[in-house]
Amino acid sequence: MVDGDGEVGTRLRRVGELVREMSRVSGELDLAVCKARDAGASWRGIAGALGCSPQAAHKRYRWARHNLEGVVWHEPPLAVWSLRELSTEE
Repeated sequence: MVDGDGEVGTRLRRVGELVREMSRVSGELDLAVCKARDAGASWRGIAGALGCSPQAAHKRYRWARHNLEGVVWHEPPLAVWSLRELSTEE
C-alpha cells in the first residue's frame, strides 16, 4: 500500500460513499418494514425476513411511522396522564 494523500483520499472517499449507501438502504428497509406491517405482516414474519428474533424486530421498528411520500420516523406515543395524577388536590 502506498502511503500518501492520493491513496488516503481515495480510501476516505470510498468510506463516504459506503456511508451514504448504508443510509439510503437503511431508509428503504425502514419503509419496507412499515409497509409490511401496514399490509398485516406479523413481527414473526418480519423477523424471519430480517434474520433476527421477533423481539428484536419489534424493539427496533415498533414506533416506526411513515407518510405517503415514504419518509420514515420513529415516534413513541406520548405519555398519558390521568387527571388524578395531574391534580394538586388530594
